[in-house]
Amino acid sequence: MPDEPSSPLKKSPLRRAAGVAKLLFTPVAVAFILWAGWMNRQSLASTLQTALWGRLALSALLWAAAHFAAPIMACLVLSGGSFKLDYLSAYDIHAKNLPARYIPGGVWHSVGRVAAFHALGAPARRLILFVFLENSLAPATGFLFGGLIVTGLRGLAGWGGVGAAGAAVGAAALLALPAIGRRFVLGGEPFPTAVFIKACGAMILFWAGIASSFTVFVSAFPDAFSRLAPISVAGTYMFSWAAGNLAIFAPQGIGVFETVAAGILNGSLSVGAAAALLVAFRGVALVSDAGSFLLARLVVMILRNREKNEGGRPKRPM
Repeated sequence: MPDEPSSPLKKSPLRRAAGVAKLLFTPVAVAFILWAGWMNRQSLASTLQTALWGRLALSALLWAAAHFAAPIMACLVLSGGSFKLDYLSAYDIHAKNLPARYIPGGVWHSVGRVAAFHALGAPARRLILFVFLENSLAPATGFLFGGLIVTGLRGLAGWGGVGAAGAAVGAAALLALPAIGRRFVLGGEPFPTAVFIKACGAMILFWAGIASSFTVFVSAFPDAFSRLAPISVAGTYMFSWAAGNLAIFAPQGIGVFETVAAGILNGSLSVGAAAALLVAFRGVALVSDAGSFLLARLVVMILRNREKNEGGRPKRPM
């Protein structure tokens, strides 16, 4: 899943309180998921017996493919003036920092990338803008498009009403981001509207990849989630991830994402059992991240050997 929000600022009392809340909530969320899985072990076992393993593999491949879209925003936001970030360098930095996503805290993938971009010479102001846009556009677009999809398919009753509220929040956030960025991120300097629009496009492209991965994952369990339109599942993922992202007490939205998604999908399993099953998607993402990391290392090794054989200097730091 995308990273949790990170900030270059020192920890405020609110951020320290959020850290304590995460420390307390994490074991509770894990215990709930384990309890729900144990109480529904028979239905889960039956569901797993009929799982379509080929679709699980395809889900992992789609998640890996989404990583090729992830560096686009960095290239768009950080390039400017005398500095230009090429795509291969951005992809290399993104992929080799993937293991940091699994370090407790949820921000280390962002921290590692920002440090690497800074080492390449990216301007500090652009780095701050990049962190701001990446961490704000993800939940804003997730709520907007996910909420619109959930509401469009369910109406305004139940989860449809919640989706409408989320879509309104996402739309308001997107409209406010340029003003917030100009005032608090750029210190009153003009906000790069063209860069903002392109960054929105890059985020939507990344959403398309990871939401497709989740959609295929859900379709791998026909006994649990049958007759669900792919667009409905994709919208559910976007909205549920955004909800988990804003739950500052839940590291990487654990427990919150699964429960919200299970409630919206409304399959044949109970919400608790479905939430326990959806935790497996994190395992798919983990396997895919590991594969993406190894692929990036292989590509870098091939490029280095090619440059060595050609007798030239490396064109970019790896």
